Amino acid sequence: AQMCSGVLMLLHQFNGIGALVIYMVNIFQEANLSFDPRLAPVLIGVMRIITGVFSSLALKKGNRKYIFCTCTFTLCLCTSGLAASTIYRESVSTSPDWLGYLPFPLILVMFIAHSFGLNPVMNLITSEVFPTAVRSIGNGVVTCLGMGGMAVQANLYPHVLRWVGVQGCFFWFSMNALFMTFYGYCVIPDNRGLSLTNIERGMEKKSGKKEVLQGNKDVTQRNKDVTKGNKEVLQGKINLGAE
Repeated sequence: AQMCSGVLMLLHQFNGIGALVIYMVNIFQEANLSFDPRLAPVLIGVMRIITGVFSSLALKKGNRKYIFCTCTFTLCLCTSGLAASTIYRESVSTSPDWLGYLPFPLILVMFIAHSFGLNPVMNLITSEVFPTAVRSIGNGVVTCLGMGGMAVQANLYPHVLRWVGVQGCFFWFSMNALFMTFYGYCVIPDNRGLSLTNIERGMEKKSGKKEVLQGNKDVTQRNKDVTKGNKEVLQGKINLGAE
């Protein structure tokens, strides 16, 4: 459960959203946005609210794994686009005027993807994957991992910005988002239409199958050991008879 929910919550803090929430105005200034960077957070906040409404409708019937992976890959493309556009504008003296407005729609799409597929899916997974007996503890551990990752990200970002610039930061976010895409595809379960009781029973069956397989391996190993011991005893008797 922690490998699914806890690790995803930790990785989620390093895909750029946490840094954008804290340093949004500064990031827009570094990206040379063509209009007032202080207006961007207001517009993005409105879009996040609207997207959250549509997200609840999509997750009711949609496959959470595909929604999550699509949104994380969208984050990867957007952060790569921000890094590439920043490098291009810094290297070319006469860049097109429309590139000055490009950071805003890219970051807007990032927040839409986060509100639509990342945050809701991770919250749903956290509420489902832990057994009833340890659900409160499990949720607490996941929350601690998320808050700890956010604290690390908030402290790392200014240093990474100083070392590699804003384009290096967004390439870093892009690699993390790409890794989250593959990792989420491997670990996110599809629990559509299942109650918490049915989800817990399914997890117990999987756990029981693993225990049975492990028990069969142990029995096989013991049988091998007994057979080996019998051969050694028989060989000892043969040696005594020969003497």
